Amino acid sequence: MVFGIPLEIRAHESRVGATPMLVDELTRRGHTVVVETRAGIASGYPDAAYQAVGAIIAPSEEKLYGQAEWVVKIREPKPIEFELIQPHHTVFSFFQFFANLDMTSSMLARGCTCLAYEYLMDEDGRRPFLSLEHRLEAEVAIAQASFYLMTAHGGKGRLLGNIPGAVPCRVTVVGENDAACHAANLALKRGARVRLLYLDEEALNNSETPLDEGVERAPAGEDAYREFFPGTDLLISANTTPTGKTELAIPFEAVEYLKSGTVAVDLDIAMGGSIGTSHRTDHDNPIFLSDNGVIHYCVPHLAGVIPATSSEALSYALLPFLLRIADFGFANVLRDQPGLTNGLVIFEGRITKPELANELGVSIFNIRDTGDSVSNG
Repeated sequence: MVFGIPLEIRAHESRVGATPMLVDELTRRGHTVVVETRAGIASGYPDAAYQAVGAIIAPSEEKLYGQAEWVVKIREPKPIEFELIQPHHTVFSFFQFFANLDMTSSMLARGCTCLAYEYLMDEDGRRPFLSLEHRLEAEVAIAQASFYLMTAHGGKGRLLGNIPGAVPCRVTVVGENDAACHAANLALKRGARVRLLYLDEEALNNSETPLDEGVERAPAGEDAYREFFPGTDLLISANTTPTGKTELAIPFEAVEYLKSGTVAVDLDIAMGGSIGTSHRTDHDNPIFLSDNGVIHYCVPHLAGVIPATSSEALSYALLPFLLRIADFGFANVLRDQPGLTNGLVIFEGRITKPELANELGVSIFNIRDTGDSVSNG
């Protein structure tokens, strides 16, 4: 098999699809790995580090896609990459199909196969890549919020820390996915008083990340917002479902209950946002103020700015999946590993997920029909 690791070209996305550790495991099994020049620089891996474990360095993305069969990315392809993708390519990535319907249509038109990290499951039915992304984003969100809570940056002057004699920072988290639970647990460990407001109690109880003892919980809604928001120092909203859909969790009117200097972080902004006053920002201009002085931090894809940690963690999570494919062949793994099959969202230009097919108005392809047609590479 020939695996390709391209340079990510999206702004502020500095991660690399595979570290030298993962490349070494593949080349030692006799597979070819092609790495685009400088793909790993921001994560701390120069071209020489890949060459030392047997990788071939491609001088351009055209050369890389021209050689690769399996393309291991981080983020969904940009339009400039569409023409490089051919029917024989299988692309691994975070795709976020529902937020990128034009990209999804382009992948269908290319006739390629797409394995989406957000859908991949392990043998226990958990989504290790989605959980990892949520945890990394929660870590960055807490770090950034701590910065903007300082008065020098317009905040209330509260510290996310357990300081004797000081009133604890009051953190409200709205949502029940992994990102919400991670953020709540992290804030609690920092010494904050944390309350999580859930929209779906069953989803909260089924979360892969259990809430730590000490995190208060209550149902979300107008009454809760009126009661709890005035005393909130930091608000975090995380409501995106595993399928990639986001609903408005905090209406525009509820933001009025927050006081000036409160920091509001919308962790759903990549999928459109779940706070009524949110709009997308970036790392060059990360915040804006609402009319009542609430500091909004609405930067998407936060894990991209900690590429060393993120790339290492992602490669560690990806290792067992890629090695199964490399050792046993794609067709065999699809038959024997339902978690990998769950990640197969597009197969040779056909949609396998009913919700996504309905969104695009196309017919669904039964993934069980892949058995006789999938090549083992």
